[in-house]
Amino acid sequence: MIAFVPVAHAQRRAIFSRGCIPRDGTARCRKRAGSLTTMCMAVRYDLVTLGNVCVDLVVPARAFPIEPGVHQDMVAPASVTCGGAANALIVARRLGLNVAAIGHVGNDTLGQILTSQLHEHGINAKHLVVSPTQSTAACAIITDEDGNHTFIASNERPTAIYSDLTAIDPRTQEHHVPSEFRSALQAARALLIDGYALDDLTFPLLAGCVQIAKQNGALLIFDPQATTRHLAQTNRPLLDYMCSNASILSLTMEEAEDLVLYAGEVVSRTPSARAPTIARARDLCSLLSGKFPSTQYILIKCGAEGSCGLQCSAKPAAAEHAVFVHGIELGDRFVDSTGAGDSFVAAFIAGLLHNGLAPLENLLALANAAGAATCTARGAGPNCATFEAVAAFLPEKLSESLNAQPKDQYQNQPHCVLHVTLECPDAVESAFLKLANELAVHSRKEVGCISYSFARSCDNPRHFMVVERFASVEALDVHSNSEHFKRIVPRFEELGVRTLSAQKGVVVLEAEK
Repeated sequence: MIAFVPVAHAQRRAIFSRGCIPRDGTARCRKRAGSLTTMCMAVRYDLVTLGNVCVDLVVPARAFPIEPGVHQDMVAPASVTCGGAANALIVARRLGLNVAAIGHVGNDTLGQILTSQLHEHGINAKHLVVSPTQSTAACAIITDEDGNHTFIASNERPTAIYSDLTAIDPRTQEHHVPSEFRSALQAARALLIDGYALDDLTFPLLAGCVQIAKQNGALLIFDPQATTRHLAQTNRPLLDYMCSNASILSLTMEEAEDLVLYAGEVVSRTPSARAPTIARARDLCSLLSGKFPSTQYILIKCGAEGSCGLQCSAKPAAAEHAVFVHGIELGDRFVDSTGAGDSFVAAFIAGLLHNGLAPLENLLALANAAGAATCTARGAGPNCATFEAVAAFLPEKLSESLNAQPKDQYQNQPHCVLHVTLECPDAVESAFLKLANELAVHSRKEVGCISYSFARSCDNPRHFMVVERFASVEALDVHSNSEHFKRIVPRFEELGVRTLSAQKGVVVLEAEK
């Protein structure tokens, strides 16, 4: 059984061209769609990121250093892509998670580029808030032919000011968290916050988001990135707050060492920089275990050498309990490590939420593979790891396990069905069917698409029915913002194809075989 929402004639064209109830729809349409709207709220996000939504400008130089007055040729075209938190979201999406970004963007050209690209990559951007007072965050990434890079960013210094009263006040979320953020956080299974997000968020907003996520049982992942030392030196209460609330701490070796020193360990206990990587990483996991009450996993990224992880309990753990997984030798395939850390943590979360890839050794192997795959392309964003590239870097048995996982995580969400009736003039039928076939082929490849068909009416040969079935309303929204949809549907109208009716519904009952 499908609960259908009939569509008023004046709105039919808008609905087919957008695949959803128009944002500017009348109150009457909204009232009639009330039952559908209520059911659509059942959407769950596997991963939500808070803040650090930014645009990357990637400039491939020939070599460092970059010197004043000394010109260089670019070794490849420059690119403008979504970056920051989007790196993790793109990889998580490619590994089958349902994802969304929350944060602020400016009412500017970069903000438009950013939201458009997020939609293209299957990331829900409807929870972003357009700020009239701040510009969209940006980062210039300069790379060279040897794989080195440097960042010039607008969010390099965390500015959120910690407050004890704000952290414990239950009213914080009500007073400081926008409704757009709240709806995503209430639906999230995991919330990822990195250190750069602390620059564009006030502490009341940050604390309110953490409160909502934890109240709804979400995992909180904190990746301080390059801000660790700065936070430890200038904003210790904020660093302690983030670490104490984190379910998963994702650190580089250097960040872990900074955190060990900050946590009050005797300096002589800190592993020597000359010690083998495996021993250093395991010792750092041991030193950090038991320090923060909410921590379930400590992850230490060791670059090309691999990664180390420890599943925590309330008490400190011995170093030998930490698991080290060796990295993947890329050789000549290595291009650039931008986004590798983001890809690592996204894949770890994907493996953890997929449930079929434990134990910890497998989760780290999956994360290593995602980081390595990202290193084979220049820049991050769209060039981050794909599902196929990650699977190719995994041992055979683990790759089979990954492929056996559903590539879509819309579990326990109502399937969404859209029926559209079109009228096609006889003279353009051939051109129409060619475009319809192209649209169907692309649409069926989308994550979340169950079926996508065009059928000719038995009563009127000039009438065609489009029958679309998606795993969730969110998946249909992503489809409606896809490149192929926006490119092909307007061409139907150019041919004179008319939309006669459109009905969108959710499956409320389905007979079992």
